Amino acid sequence: MNRRSRLNWFLPLVLALIGLAVPMIGSGFIGWPFVVGWLVVIGVIWWVRPLVGADRTTRLGAGALALGCLALLSTLGGFYLIPSVVVWIVLVATNPPRDLGTRSSPALVPSVTEPSEHETFAICAVACMPHPHCR
Repeated sequence: MNRRSRLNWFLPLVLALIGLAVPMIGSGFIGWPFVVGWLVVIGVIWWVRPLVGADRTTRLGAGALALGCLALLSTLGGFYLIPSVVVWIVLVATNPPRDLGTRSSPALVPSVTEPSEHETFAICAVACMPHPHCR
């Protein structure tokens, strides 16, 4: 990962901090408890890092779930964090997929084997295709 792509991953955090500054400054610092609450949530997520080993599909699903939760919590300041989640989803979607052999254990990667005679017959019967084993 080059330096530019690493810096791109800080963009959602920067947008989240700017998004949290908007309601705090706009309300005359009356909304500071909500900002502190969201900062704690962001800090806990950063500390735990629940999606470290997850694949792209899981990350995109988590982003969509986060968008829904932030929309539901929009009255508590979640609305101001939506742009940062959208940028995070775009970064996940445009990031090249990881090699499964480097990050996951070999036991988690399914092995490709030849189907047995019974499985081949079932496949041929369902697909109605002539196969050398079905003759």
